[in-house]
Amino acid sequence: MTELQFAPGYKNRRFQNWFFMGLAYAFLYWGRYNLTVAKTSLGGLMTKPTSASSSARGPSSTHFLSLLTAR
Repeated sequence: MTELQFAPGYKNRRFQNWFFMGLAYAFLYWGRYNLTVAKTSLGGLMTKPTSASSSARGPSSTHFLSLLTAR
């Protein structure tokens, strides 16, 4: 079987794209579920509008980060 030939910087750039996108996804996913735990721990300190606005930022942040890493 013949090995595929890539441009010199292809593998490096591909790693950078996927690595940083993976980190962003992991942190957003982690933060989302920590908000659920924090809501039960903090009780009345975290109101309903606060938690709703925080969870709405996740998809828009992911989209923004994907635009930053795309070339």
